Amino acid sequence: MLPFPSYGSCFAFTPDLDRYILRQQLIEMMPMVREVNAIASRLQKHRTFEILLLPPLIQQALYGQGKTTRIMIRMKCDVTGHVWIWERGKFMNRRFLMQEMFQEFENEVPTSEKKEKRMSIMQEDDPFWEPLESLLVGFVPVFLQSLAYGLDFNDRLQISDLDGAAIGWLDVALQPCFRSGKLASSGDDFFVDDPKELIGKPYYFKIDLKDLGLSGLKTPLRPTLRYRVFKESRETIIQIAVADQDVISINHSRLVTFKRVEAEQLEYFQSGCITLLMFVEQSESPPASAVEVRLIKLKVEDVAQHSTVGAKEIVTQIFSCVYIFDLQKTTFK
Repeated sequence: MLPFPSYGSCFAFTPDLDRYILRQQLIEMMPMVREVNAIASRLQKHRTFEILLLPPLIQQALYGQGKTTRIMIRMKCDVTGHVWIWERGKFMNRRFLMQEMFQEFENEVPTSEKKEKRMSIMQEDDPFWEPLESLLVGFVPVFLQSLAYGLDFNDRLQISDLDGAAIGWLDVALQPCFRSGKLASSGDDFFVDDPKELIGKPYYFKIDLKDLGLSGLKTPLRPTLRYRVFKESRETIIQIAVADQDVISINHSRLVTFKRVEAEQLEYFQSGCITLLMFVEQSESPPASAVEVRLIKLKVEDVAQHSTVGAKEIVTQIFSCVYIFDLQKTTFK
């Protein structure tokens, strides 16, 4: 039997049926990915495919949606380092086209003409070709538990890539405030002993993103941060001007308003998070690999030494929920 991952409390638990379906899909996908890797090698396409499990935390879904882990396929160009992430359905369609291409070369074209015909295929007709797109390279979950008690949250959080390795850090602050955006003074206190005291009342808080470090990201790439709060239909997108310096100032500040806190909003504060997703615009100029081979290492106590929600436990939960399926060893790492 294939090992199956467990889920930390920061993620929506997958029902038994969904877990079973995911397991069966993995068993189904493994030989398909091996097959397309073999075809790519035979046709000298310089592509490598691998299975990527995308947990709910980083699916860009609205709160309450995307509660199951999704199977994605990551395609990488072995020459340039460009990376694409495909939906399972898209991969299945491309696989059929790859099979047709392979059969055509094997059955209908003499060996001496294979290379010439392979080079003559238009890009648009090549199932191994894909235009460059924005690439998800990292994420930062910002947990909201402190807001449920009317407390400030101010921490340096780790930016992790999709393999769970650290590629940088981000200074984040969440602060309850007044409707105007004014923060509490010495005589004003938003603290509540019981989060249920918030029910039926308006709630305002500020999101401040301050400084950023990207030691594990290549500087020519143009990164952006994207996030949404609760059930916002549009993401907030922050353009980051990368400079040749260790610390990058973002200085993003935003006021979030809940006109009336209901049970669902309170649950969002108590067990939810705002996930900041980092994307990069891939460059045509090789090498274009988004993440350096040399990745930085951050200690838990350095990342969130002042956290009010237990930094060590949170980091453990995050990395227990992000998996890359190893097709050779058939294990999760």
